[in-house]
Amino acid sequence: MIGVEGYVESAAAGLLAAINLARLVAGEELIVPPIETALGSLIAYVTDARRENFQPMNANYGLMPDLPGRVRGREKKIQMGQRALHKMDEWIASRAIEPLALAPQSEVAAG
Repeated sequence: MIGVEGYVESAAAGLLAAINLARLVAGEELIVPPIETALGSLIAYVTDARRENFQPMNANYGLMPDLPGRVRGREKKIQMGQRALHKMDEWIASRAIEPLALAPQSEVAAG
């Protein structure tokens, strides 16, 4: 119950909470995606203590920081999406986050 709305937003926030719980137990630094990404901007929104009259929120372009210069309409959304992908790639690379290794099917069946 953190103030996000929507199935995708709830699943993403829950996954991030689980990752951070594991990191906390391991004594590691907690992580938050860049504010230029959908999840990062949503987390920034729901954790902003200065916000008055809080309302649960879906991820949306209005939560993300503005682009430099004047860009409007569809092109603005395209550029914001490209920036989000670039920032997420940088964030993953900077943290050396490895993809989860999946156990071979024989181990899963035996387990």
